[in-house]
Amino acid sequence: MKKFHFKATTLSIAMTIILLVLGGLIIGGFYYAQDWLRGLSGNSTQSATSVVTDTTIPNQPQNNTTAQDTVSIKSATLVSSKSDYQTKIQQDLNKYASETGVKIKDYGTTSAPQNNTTIQLINGVEANYVKVTLENPVTFTNLIKFIKAIETNIPKMKITGINISRSNNSSDLVKVDPITIEVYTR
Repeated sequence: MKKFHFKATTLSIAMTIILLVLGGLIIGGFYYAQDWLRGLSGNSTQSATSVVTDTTIPNQPQNNTTAQDTVSIKSATLVSSKSDYQTKIQQDLNKYASETGVKIKDYGTTSAPQNNTTIQLINGVEANYVKVTLENPVTFTNLIKFIKAIETNIPKMKITGINISRSNNSSDLVKVDPITIEVYTR
């Protein structure tokens, strides 16, 4: 078998041809991918415009009215009625206490806390305050779950005063002074 030797000029020409072919493949692949992406974006734009043209203007006021009705119903549930807010709040707090493993000892009404920075309320909406006393000591994780349940409640409630101290018995148990909860009523 005869050995084949490359000369420098032959090797240089072969490398140049290989680079030109690879460059052509890269450029061709780029344009192919660009056309493919344009085709995809053209389809999504076309379907989006067809959705827009399919809706008619007379339906918009009806849809807007329905949306307003939904918002007004939802906003009406954000505040309690002034006549029965205490029983509703007690029911909610009892439910959250049983779900989180916290025991409530006593309920009571109170005035606004001393350090409370009152916010401007909407006309007709008042802030009332409920004091909740828990049985101590309380597991810290259960207390956090209870607080989260209160803060995400509808009708809206907000904790405005809480004092927590560590229990001597365990690192997971805490003592909680009476909690002041702000309740919005109409």
